[in-house]
Amino acid sequence: MQELLRSVAEADKDRYLSLLFCPAPQQNQLAALYAFDIELAKIKRLVTEPQLGQIRLQWWRESLANVYAGSAGGPALLAALAELRQRVPLSVFEAMLDAAEAALLDERPASLFELETWLGKSSSLVMQAAMLILGGSAPDVCGLAGVAYG
Repeated sequence: MQELLRSVAEADKDRYLSLLFCPAPQQNQLAALYAFDIELAKIKRLVTEPQLGQIRLQWWRESLANVYAGSAGGPALLAALAELRQRVPLSVFEAMLDAAEAALLDERPASLFELETWLGKSSSLVMQAAMLILGGSAPDVCGLAGVAYG
């Protein structure tokens, strides 16, 4: 888990600092969620062709589907995400992957409404998942906060 905390600290200081205020069990789960979001964002920066990024995203889709079906194994981040099965539905991760694919394909929003919609499918989803991990439920508030954060 220290590896995930370190990766969040290096990539997103704000989220890392927020982790320091969380109870220990949720801290590790939130670190996994944030590390996954960072991993998705990193794909676009690392690939030279969108198809290569799509292959990586497909690997995540299949790996997460297997984890949610009860399979174990894989990299540390995947194992950490397996711990979220009871709190965060697979559909949240699938929507995050869809948003990452749209970003990969440079589907830029043409209007403020489209930008807010895209942020609702990316940044807001991370906040909604974080709220589920913390035991709350306020999807409307998380949606607005995610758009503002994005």
